[in-house]
Amino acid sequence: EALRSGLDLKVVNPQLTDRLLKAAPDGERARLRASLAERLGHREHLEGNAHSIEVPDLLEEFAACGTTISATQLLEAFRPLHPRYYSIASDYETTPGKIALTVDVLEYELLGSTRLGVASTFLGDRVETATAKLPVFLARNKHFRLPEDHTTDILMIGPGTGVAPFIGFLEHRARNAATGKSALYFGCRHRDQDFLYRARLEAWRDAGVLAGLHCAFSRDQQEKVYVQHRLKENAEGVWAMLDGGAHVYVCGDAKRMAGDVHVALRAIVMDRGGFSEAGAEAFLEGMEKAHRYQRDVW
Repeated sequence: EALRSGLDLKVVNPQLTDRLLKAAPDGERARLRASLAERLGHREHLEGNAHSIEVPDLLEEFAACGTTISATQLLEAFRPLHPRYYSIASDYETTPGKIALTVDVLEYELLGSTRLGVASTFLGDRVETATAKLPVFLARNKHFRLPEDHTTDILMIGPGTGVAPFIGFLEHRARNAATGKSALYFGCRHRDQDFLYRARLEAWRDAGVLAGLHCAFSRDQQEKVYVQHRLKENAEGVWAMLDGGAHVYVCGDAKRMAGDVHVALRAIVMDRGGFSEAGAEAFLEGMEKAHRYQRDVW
């Protein structure tokens, strides 16, 4: 049961490698240590390189050379399974008693075999939705929320599952008949394959809840197009919203998207607002301090 629900079977941690190395045959220990150093890097970077090898691969390698260790010793070295965080994709006042999530079921290749995401495949493939009871908790984000004034414009940037919180935002704005403009920049690979919430977003656009629905389908043409490109294409409208006091929200990938979007926004402030690069950065920093530029990225 601990292996099924309580322990992390993905991330290789230093305590586990140390425990296994101590249990390894004397004649194999140096070779195993060198192999791990090559595959995982230095000890302090083990977790950062976790996806170069996962726990089952580690156990298989040690077992193959005759390592013996008790179940108790082994389980004590596993890292506890950490919670997964998902943005709520609904407005509680619109659907009281219910919350919605937007989950991308993760599947990837590693060392010649297909690997599956822990939480995403559990939710997508193994949960009996009619009867399951799952441990959940709410992690409040005080700095990623709608302005209290419904006349305030909002600019939302959320490719892929990053669109999740904006579904809740738009439900809330629709229910309260907000008069402030709402613009969404959404991106995915293909319009006809992974355009999340397409019907709802287009209906909100047609009903005027969304003043602008700007989509970037990165693989539907030869040249890749992302949300930052759509922002630049609509630079005049983006600047009008920024200059007019709009709140900006960015949700999704922290490694590239959030940085690319920030660069695009800074370029728009420079070009349309007449700021220097330092001045544009200061402008965005001022928005952030005023809670008008909010990010929920991972």
